[in-house]
Amino acid sequence: MCLQIVHGEIYCVDDKCLAQLDDFEGCPRWYQREVIKVRVISRAEHGHGTTVSSIAKDKLEVVKCSTYLQKNFDQSLLSEETFASYDSSGAHGRPYMPG
Repeated sequence: MCLQIVHGEIYCVDDKCLAQLDDFEGCPRWYQREVIKVRVISRAEHGHGTTVSSIAKDKLEVVKCSTYLQKNFDQSLLSEETFASYDSSGAHGRPYMPG
């Protein structure tokens, strides 16, 4: 089992919103949606004060979440610049451009 710390957010969405997310992520052409188990960590564990998600009753609860994974990617992408957190209007000057 691979354990990884990933910073992110958990949202509850309806089927219509999920279909829009699939379209946004280019699913299934670019990304594949899969259900994974996530252990919710509170921001307090990282010094930020409040709980990341109210979905979990406590910071040790594991919840099932859908995520988008790119399983077949061009290895050359690994040499590109990465961002710990991406915002389309961020200082990097790289707004999201739908393909």
